[in-house]
Amino acid sequence: MFGFKKKKTPTELKFEEQIDGIEVDLLFGDLPTYMDKLQPSLDALSREEKFALNDKGFHTAKLNKTETHKILSLWFALEKGMSMRCFSPGYRIKFLSDQQIVKTASICWQCNHIKLVDASGTENWFSFNGATQTAQDLLAKCRSAIESEL
Repeated sequence: MFGFKKKKTPTELKFEEQIDGIEVDLLFGDLPTYMDKLQPSLDALSREEKFALNDKGFHTAKLNKTETHKILSLWFALEKGMSMRCFSPGYRIKFLSDQQIVKTASICWQCNHIKLVDASGTENWFSFNGATQTAQDLLAKCRSAIESEL
């Protein structure tokens, strides 16, 4: 009743494609973490340009092979969870196969929602347990990827 049993990763979060690369985008939900570093460049943008950046990402980090494997192992270990409804994603993970984006996952650790979009544009929504160590480690990896390139 209280969720003491480990909840398995949703099979929908697995991939048919062989993932060989990952890019991480910083989105609006975690932008305050980096305001000191990004404020000067954001001040020069119009309001419309700032809103457009949330679709494309405020900053993108390309991960090396080792970091790609670390993110994938955390991703596949995410547990199902209960969600809320805010959806203000802090990061988008782009999963690549042969340098082509096969899926993107916009992740909100505030409401525990993942919006997974495949290459055809089909969207699926999943909830995860953002309080687990695995989910927090994934958040830390996303942050460290962005920080290493700012």
